[in-house]
Amino acid sequence: MSASRLGRILGQSREHVQRHVISAYRHEFPGVLVGGAGRNHSIDKHEDLHFAPASAHMLLDLLRGEASLSSALGGSARFGIPVEDVGAVSFRETEPEILRSLYRSCVQRRCVLIEYVSKRQTSVMRFSPHALVRDVARLHFRGYAATGQDLKGYYIDLVPSRVRRIFDDVDKWNYVSGDEDKDWHERINLKFRLNPDLPNNIRQILSLEYEGENSRQNFDRLDIPAVRLAMRLYVERVVKFRFFNKKVYQVWIPEN
Repeated sequence: MSASRLGRILGQSREHVQRHVISAYRHEFPGVLVGGAGRNHSIDKHEDLHFAPASAHMLLDLLRGEASLSSALGGSARFGIPVEDVGAVSFRETEPEILRSLYRSCVQRRCVLIEYVSKRQTSVMRFSPHALVRDVARLHFRGYAATGQDLKGYYIDLVPSRVRRIFDDVDKWNYVSGDEDKDWHERINLKFRLNPDLPNNIRQILSLEYEGENSRQNFDRLDIPAVRLAMRLYVERVVKFRFFNKKVYQVWIPEN
């Protein structure tokens, strides 16, 4: 893969990719990644992924990333198995050009002029993204939004699928960084207690899911350290409720 082609996929310049991705990789891992058995040589899909990260979530990201890059290049994944993403089924996919524009703006620190549909209204705003967040089934960009002529605004979480159109994405002069985003930089420790009304079989399941081999008989607390304040509501929303056998339970009760 050429540096220019990889740059288009990642939303970065060819020079940046060559210097910080390709050259850095070759320095860290000298030699050829796949043996020289010809162009059709590929990694055995049935081999164990010895080079894979230990974290289960990182492994899934690796498999999905490999499949996506291979698909973008017109081929099939060289290793791994297909990963069915249930979360992606329930939400409409963001228009590719809109996501690319927002991503490029975040990487290159540029302001985008967009038409956005929020819970309150539809408005035209200047948005300066500084971070990308994956919240289970959807993505959102964290950044500074301004709707007035004086460009005064506030930091918001912008969902790409709610962007109707992008009018301009080359504005570097009006970009507002995330340096003053206090809710993004402040971190808090979230504390939860297990719902005492849960059936015993559900409590046993949860003790294994959260503590594994270290599960305790009096398992009743969950502490999540160093959560960004801007992500608190998303974390609470993920852990509070669960479905078991088509019935929803409130599993964790926030104590903060």
